[in-house]
Amino acid sequence: MFIYKLKIKQSIYKNLKQYKIGKGNNSELVLNVMKTRKNWSQQQQAGQECKFIWQSVSSQIKFQQINNTFVNHFEFHKQITTKNNLIKNLESFAKFNSLYIYDITPLTYCINPESSQFQQVFEEFLNLYQSKSTFPFSQKHESSQKIGYCQPKYPQSLFSGKNVWIIKPADFNRGCGIKLFSSLKQLINILLADNKKYLERQFIIQKYIEQPLLINERKFDLRIWVMLTDIRKKEDRNNFQLYIFKEGYIRTSSEKFDISSEKLNDLIIHLTNNAIQKTDQRYQKFEQGNQLSYDQLDQNLKINFRQNIMPKIKEIISFTIDSVKNKINFNNRINSFEIFGYDFVIDKYFNPWLIEINTNPCIEESSSLLKQLIPRMLDDAFKIAIDPYFCGKKLEDGKQYFKVKKYKDDENMWYFFINYYFFIKKIKIKRELQQNLITYPLLKYKKQNNF
Repeated sequence: MFIYKLKIKQSIYKNLKQYKIGKGNNSELVLNVMKTRKNWSQQQQAGQECKFIWQSVSSQIKFQQINNTFVNHFEFHKQITTKNNLIKNLESFAKFNSLYIYDITPLTYCINPESSQFQQVFEEFLNLYQSKSTFPFSQKHESSQKIGYCQPKYPQSLFSGKNVWIIKPADFNRGCGIKLFSSLKQLINILLADNKKYLERQFIIQKYIEQPLLINERKFDLRIWVMLTDIRKKEDRNNFQLYIFKEGYIRTSSEKFDISSEKLNDLIIHLTNNAIQKTDQRYQKFEQGNQLSYDQLDQNLKINFRQNIMPKIKEIISFTIDSVKNKINFNNRINSFEIFGYDFVIDKYFNPWLIEINTNPCIEESSSLLKQLIPRMLDDAFKIAIDPYFCGKKLEDGKQYFKVKKYKDDENMWYFFINYYFFIKKIKIKRELQQNLITYPLLKYKKQNNF
């Protein structure tokens, strides 16, 4: 009898589809979501064929060997998830389509110290920086026609007279290596610190938003989940489907906003991601996990976020995917999908600005809000990207394991873009060229500071 039961179990196990969940970024939650599905079993031994692989880091996926396996990353996601590649692809796409990207993301310089163009790009930044620091914004605005400035390129929310910029390593996340500066002396000190480590990697210099919209005098940003899928047969062409999760969350600062020079080193004021905020004793001083829902944002600011701001955000998301649709799956791998974390800042004039796009967005349940949203976000993503192709059913049909207030149990909370290219025709904004920039003697600074 024992042998008979053992054979039954072995037969059942043999028919189960195997999945592998790699370690990291709250992988236990992903495992718990997969455990609610019939006909699936976690990989027990290395080497067993897996039908689905989830890895927090794409480098753990051997794309050349996966064949028909479903994976949660695109092979070339770094085309939009590293800061320099994002800007370069947006610039190329915008130029090709006569669009203007610096209406949707802050003015950015991509700098590669090993490139032959390093000095040229850095000089372009210094020229602009010096021109913007010579007189207050109101005078610059009045003089814009004389010196060739274009107001859409230098909006007041970014250039309000403080000339604050932010420098970031191109491929880091969670706030690592980020610094703010408002003088060339500060920038030089950053670049020369720690044996010039900053000059050993690619980095970006980006205009800081000097007049962000505030909640109770504190800065905040938005984390929005976006999913891209390409599930198809090998012989078919790319079948990209774009989704946005209907709920995201607001990440708040623990300290009153202040861009005075002496406050630029206090990253708790300026960087709202949880990895930075949770290291400080001021963390959760105002909100649990320093997080708010969309509804709480509206309650605080009365802005009707979903109606007045979210449509523009969707357009920006569309723009980013369009810019890499021929690159992100360049080797034509099938059965890939990825959940991205888009970060936006809203300025005081209610304009959303794309800051960055994250692969492997944090799925730590660091507040009651995220304990409700993240499991449902993952579960509904698998209902789109995994279940239909494996007849995956819940252990108890009809039961919703991950309930979210205001949403029906049978409702998928991922919003599908039927045609994400639509917005190109709506916002044809002619790109303006920089002209007559006030020059700055770069060689003087190069000689003085050993660049």
